[in-house]
Amino acid sequence: MRKTSPANRGAKIILFSTPKLVQYMFQDHVVMSEDEMTNILSQGVSGNIGIMGFTEFDLEMDTKILLPVRDLARKIMEPNGIKIVF
Repeated sequence: MRKTSPANRGAKIILFSTPKLVQYMFQDHVVMSEDEMTNILSQGVSGNIGIMGFTEFDLEMDTKILLPVRDLARKIMEPNGIKIVF
């Protein structure tokens, strides 16, 4: 930290997976339709998309949630539908 300039001290690096980024954007009120979300989420994916997170009734984190892309977009849009960790 001594070699870090005072202007950059306390800066953090945040890594988002594509699903987490889409969820963050939606929660931050970036206006996106379900089709736009599906388009972003489907980049580089064929079939189901795997995420790490919590669904509505989970008591602990599930490391292998597999959903079709459109279903994931719908879960992101519904309140308390899914909490994506990565």
